[in-house]
Amino acid sequence: MTETQWERAKEILNDLLDAAPDDVGGWLDSRCSGEPALRSEVESLYYALRDGKIDEEAGAAAWLGTSQPGDDAHRQGLFPFVGLGARTVAENQPVVGRYRLLEEIGAGGMGVVYRAERADGAFERPVAVKLLRRRIVSPDTETRFRTERQVLASLDHPHIAGLIDGGVTEDGRPYLVMEFVDGTPITDYADDNALTMSERVDLLTQVITAVYAAHQNLIVHRDLKPSNVLVTETETGPRVKLLDFGIAKILGGDLPVTRPVTQTGRALMTPAYAAPEQITEREISTATDTYQLGVLAYELFTGTPPFGQGDKSRGQVDKEILETPPEAPSSRGAATGGDAHRLKGDLDTIVLKALRKEPDRRYASPDAMRRDLQRYQDAEPIEARPATWGYRTRKFVRRNRWGVATGVAVICLALAFASVIVQERNAAQRQAEKAEQVSAFLVRLFEAADPNLAPGDTVSVRMLLERGQKRLETLDDPSVKGQMAHVLGQTYRRLGEFEKARALLQTSVRLRTRLRGDDHPATLKSMSALGLLERDQGRYEAADTLMERVVAGRRAVRGRSDSTVVQALMFHGFILRKLGDTPAAEQRLRTALRAHRSRQDTANILTAELLFNLAALLKTQGKIDEALPVQRRSFHLVDSLTDGPHPGRIANLNNLAILQAKRGAYPAAESLYIRLLDEGTALYGRDHPRRARWMSNLGSLYTNQFEYKSADSLLLRALDMEKQTRDGPHPQTALILHNLAVNAHQQGDLARARRRFAEALEMMQVVHDAPDQRIARLQAEYGSTLLHLGRLSDAEGVLTQSRDAFRSLNQKPNADCGDVLLRMGRLRLEQGRHEDADSLATVALGHFRTEDDTSEVELFRGRLLRADIATAVGDLDRAASIAGRARLYAKDLPAQEHWRRYVLQRIRGEIALERDSLEHAHRLLQEAHTSLQEIRGASSVATEATQKALQAVNMRAEADA
Repeated sequence: MTETQWERAKEILNDLLDAAPDDVGGWLDSRCSGEPALRSEVESLYYALRDGKIDEEAGAAAWLGTSQPGDDAHRQGLFPFVGLGARTVAENQPVVGRYRLLEEIGAGGMGVVYRAERADGAFERPVAVKLLRRRIVSPDTETRFRTERQVLASLDHPHIAGLIDGGVTEDGRPYLVMEFVDGTPITDYADDNALTMSERVDLLTQVITAVYAAHQNLIVHRDLKPSNVLVTETETGPRVKLLDFGIAKILGGDLPVTRPVTQTGRALMTPAYAAPEQITEREISTATDTYQLGVLAYELFTGTPPFGQGDKSRGQVDKEILETPPEAPSSRGAATGGDAHRLKGDLDTIVLKALRKEPDRRYASPDAMRRDLQRYQDAEPIEARPATWGYRTRKFVRRNRWGVATGVAVICLALAFASVIVQERNAAQRQAEKAEQVSAFLVRLFEAADPNLAPGDTVSVRMLLERGQKRLETLDDPSVKGQMAHVLGQTYRRLGEFEKARALLQTSVRLRTRLRGDDHPATLKSMSALGLLERDQGRYEAADTLMERVVAGRRAVRGRSDSTVVQALMFHGFILRKLGDTPAAEQRLRTALRAHRSRQDTANILTAELLFNLAALLKTQGKIDEALPVQRRSFHLVDSLTDGPHPGRIANLNNLAILQAKRGAYPAAESLYIRLLDEGTALYGRDHPRRARWMSNLGSLYTNQFEYKSADSLLLRALDMEKQTRDGPHPQTALILHNLAVNAHQQGDLARARRRFAEALEMMQVVHDAPDQRIARLQAEYGSTLLHLGRLSDAEGVLTQSRDAFRSLNQKPNADCGDVLLRMGRLRLEQGRHEDADSLATVALGHFRTEDDTSEVELFRGRLLRADIATAVGDLDRAASIAGRARLYAKDLPAQEHWRRYVLQRIRGEIALERDSLEHAHRLLQEAHTSLQEIRGASSVATEATQKALQAVNMRAEADA
């Protein structure tokens, strides 16, 4: 409940207690007319008081806000701040477990929910703490709380507010710590944002996936209503979160969530959203949630729930639910007004099936309901509706506009060829004109087959392409043949069949150059397409040569501000960025942006592409906070200009996910990657090389979250896909091998990491000429793995190559060079060359401090190395001083890097050991080892180093004993 709603509920409950009416239900029906949720809340409070769940003189005073700071009731209430009228509790900041309570954000019959934060500052994100009220603690309520915790602990779903922690306060009250959701009830969100019917269906589908996930864990929510379904805004659109499993039921579980339903139990449910079996106290099953999903859908689509409207008593609402068939949603009219016609037919059928009185006549599962909603969105026949011939035919035509159009085009194509043959026989001089007409037909045909233009069945697309290739061989006119080869090559490229695409595009460039010259727009178009193909294949040098010719040719023919020139500049900038020439890439992109802004109409896909590339450039420069809003602008512009899956939308989702991951916002990044895989697969198919890239990115994200098994599984699948779709070495394959190596290294499987790094490096050296930034970074990481394996000589050779490459690529101090110098400093420490190690650490820190975008992580790594060096040479005062300063900066580490604090704690423990403070050393090292083992795993390098130090303490203690 909101603060306003809670205050209202307290006011009405006060009046009810004063009135003490014989007919409580009638009194509430009159006072809460048309507000079923409010009525239910007050009723539950009343019966909790009546049944002794709250002490009426003390606890009730705290609940109802009537106590004063000096009252016993106030002292015995929930907290000293309850009842003071202000909901913020920052003045006292009471702590529950490890969490500091900041502000009350909701209250109900059983407990209060607070916004809170970690008291120790370990995590910065807010949480929600649900605390059972002091005066209603009983075996029943404790059981319910324990079961809610059990329920939430078993659920891990992006659309369910997850459990983070839980426990019991010092005075014996259980509490839950959950994900904080700063959202709006689903119906309010839909109305406030004037969502279309299709957008409302999308929101409802998110709710259904959450409910179905709960069912798969044998959990029935049984309190689905708008206030328990909140919507938050994310970078990629609205996201639903399902809350409050407080009266959930575990099917077949040993712990009952509530005692047998009594009047008090009935008060826990919201009358207008109750299923018939809840009212009659029959068996609760997953069908109960299906019914409530139907109620939620009804209200979301029409603006009102199906029952309980008007001035009706609880008994009247129950009778209506049990006996009255619901009106068809279309008869109520749509909440969206203009979309009312969309309710009639399929949506009516879907909602009414979910609202069947008999549980066995509803959808068999929420997922069955979701599938029908998806069929509705896709203009396919729904399962809940009789499959008449006319109905299915209308659906077929609606969803297969492209396919029907293609069929018509094929017929037209056959007629066109027949026409051409007749014309050639009778009037050879008109062959070229007719050939151009045939070419136009073919272009339209294959554009319909292009997945970027007409998403559909790629098998049928390939059939068309094969026919086109055979037809191409029979064509004599070089103009038609050049155009056909261009269209076929472009389509093969977008399907990921790069070698076929290359042969066709090379043919097109050759034919068009011979026929029209190398500066003709048609030749430059094919040359640009070939350049993009080379880019896709990672052949950036060849792509650079081609795109430079395209830029010069288009400028000469069309001038500097033409859209084709802007596009060529943009593509060339992308390629230069991939080559590591960031200054030249920025110059190209800035020139393109200036030229484009001189045009009047900039609300188009080209603007979105320019913004996309600018964000990518900023990301390369490490300017993540600047890149993110630019990337969002690109995404939203594409979204506003397109309908359904689109390559620009997919590309933006990928880069948004990468940016969020770089910010450390891993849950947001993971959600984006999952959405990307769903939408990207729908557009490109399951076997497209891009899918392997997305899987690799998600796998890397899992590594960063220390979910090594999930990462390994996903990365190996991505590698298999790569090998099936690539004909030889490719940068993308090398990147997946690199990600597998990093995942192995972080787990402590150094031998496997070494093999994967070696494979990745060998492949990268085949596809890129040294010196190359990507090769140098790989060498730096590979060198560290060799170092940890004890292969110091090999490590020195590889790290030296990396350092020399970075120096040749960038003469100025930079973070890449600082990184490899730190690794070399660690090597010198292992070699016992302490003075050299300290010198390298100092120089590395100098490199980091000259970088505007250097994160605290790099500086912290440098401080750790210097502290290790000082400890190794026995300069304990200096080591303690460096470690002390590092502790001051540790609080600035991003959340995903907090594990490094325990590396610092290992150093502090080693310093204590050298000072013979064994007890202090043991405590520091034991805590560090336990934390690192939990976060990074038992075999990680950091964990094993701490374990080694802990063993040294134990051996010293045994020797002293």
